[in-house]
Amino acid sequence: MEYKSKNNGERNELIIKICLIKLRDTKVSINLNSKDTKIESVGFESEYNKLSNSIDIKELSNYSDSQLENIAVDLGIKKSPTKSKSDVYINGVGISLKSIEHAPPAIVNHTPRTGFEVACKISGVNIEILDKMIDKYWDLRLSGKIKEDVINHDDLSPFRNSKDQLKLLLNYFLFDGTGQGLSNNKAEVILDYQSPIDSNTWNTYNRDNVIDKIWDKLVFSLRSKGMPEKYPNIEINKYKSISKWTRYFQEKEKGSLHIRVK
Repeated sequence: MEYKSKNNGERNELIIKICLIKLRDTKVSINLNSKDTKIESVGFESEYNKLSNSIDIKELSNYSDSQLENIAVDLGIKKSPTKSKSDVYINGVGISLKSIEHAPPAIVNHTPRTGFEVACKISGVNIEILDKMIDKYWDLRLSGKIKEDVINHDDLSPFRNSKDQLKLLLNYFLFDGTGQGLSNNKAEVILDYQSPIDSNTWNTYNRDNVIDKIWDKLVFSLRSKGMPEKYPNIEINKYKSISKWTRYFQEKEKGSLHIRVK
């Protein structure tokens, strides 16, 4: 069988799922949503299989991609669907796994205004509030006062004073869905980890506390990536929406909002 090379995030996701299975099999508890929780069940569409005693958890990071893939196949681990907000279910609770070891996790991947219209409608946020922030972003960007990426601990960030307005929207993208609509697999908890094999580096957050935790580390940018291929030659209603956020800058149409944690 030919194996596709995995990036660090994909490897870590497999490794932490294997570790969760080990914790289930050995009846070890973890801190889950501020509670000491014994893991009784781990899986996605079905329960993952029992882990072989021959597998050394501490050595998983040294395993090759093909070795990890073989273990995953034996355990019944599959990659979660693209629109899924949950990566795994622990005791029936949907968990989003986010590694901070190698790359800052994205909250929203390059989404134009039409996607945010969907998200705002579902989350109950007035998109005109966000429009004003985007207008301010472009005023500052085009005048050279900020660069493409602006972080919330920067006094000039046009988003930093709007946590109450943006919290519902950001929680939607973290737990509920994407710019295309609601997920069939919503998440209730985010498990954030530095090392996938060391549960002492794991922290869990929910929609009540995660935005407060990451607010000052959020980075906002308007980019060309994610823009419709035929823009501006697209259907008029989509054009009107997308154009509100888009500026032709540095020889590119830039109007897709990207939000990540630094």
